Amino acid sequence: MARSIVSTQSIGLAAFSLLAIQLPLVNAVFLNSASDLPTNATPFDFIVVGSGPGGAVVASRLSENPQINVLLVEAGPSDEGVLEIEIPAFAATAPKTYEWNTTTVPVPSLNGRSVEFRRGHVLGGGSSINGLVYTRGSAELYDGWARMTGDNGWSWENIQRYIRKNEKWMHPNSRRNVSGEFNPAVHTFNGAVSASLGNEPDYLFDRLGLDSAKLQDEFTFNLDMNSGNALGLGFTQWTVGDGQRSSAATGYLNATVKARPNLTILVNTYVTRVLSDGTGKNIRKVEIGDRSTSTVDTVLSHNGWGKPK
Repeated sequence: MARSIVSTQSIGLAAFSLLAIQLPLVNAVFLNSASDLPTNATPFDFIVVGSGPGGAVVASRLSENPQINVLLVEAGPSDEGVLEIEIPAFAATAPKTYEWNTTTVPVPSLNGRSVEFRRGHVLGGGSSINGLVYTRGSAELYDGWARMTGDNGWSWENIQRYIRKNEKWMHPNSRRNVSGEFNPAVHTFNGAVSASLGNEPDYLFDRLGLDSAKLQDEFTFNLDMNSGNALGLGFTQWTVGDGQRSSAATGYLNATVKARPNLTILVNTYVTRVLSDGTGKNIRKVEIGDRSTSTVDTVLSHNGWGKPK
């Protein structure tokens, strides 16, 4: 398989001074710049770096405990009020401001072409700019992880409680009849991130595809592609609820979560370094802009591309 190298624009870093940053916890705090951080208050218990599907969940879960003070740092801007993010039909038109704008080097197997490699640079990370297709993967994949790690907690059966905790299955906004297009038994209805079928009834192309599934045995009709069996022809499921994109940001950093006085969300801010406590074993500070902020624990929840940033 041909391998490609992902490159990103370099980020110039200024000189940094190390000032201990602390924040008063009086009301919900949403900051647009590192310069908005006050310099006197109670230190954070956790600093979560990155607000994608990993960081948003961690920050949300940690801040459920009102005794834990959490700072969530996101390099990109807020997702709120961006129609190209909110409206599913505009998914491919989001301004480049909300991406890291990375491309591959020329790939031999693609006739030397460089291709776009989309990654979210916005609250919610990639879940705020992706194509909204909802797929859990196959049971074989999870069971393979369980075998490789020796940890049966990764198995398809054991991971279901977490998948169900995440999902909020919804009826399409059009309220059309979706009987026979999904299996209710493999979905849950009270999670954080919405999932649904499309608003429109099946198009002619879909119907022709499903009819063809009856004529051959290789790709048969699959009632639900998220049942653990991902092979066959079936109806696409989307991370859409009430006609709008459902993302890590809308699901785990919603208005209720943002109202927690012990959660601070800082956007438009790069974490330039993580700093140890002097032992070389524990990370106790992160450097943001021209300051550093102290914490008890630091959670790095970014993806693996283009690091360090």
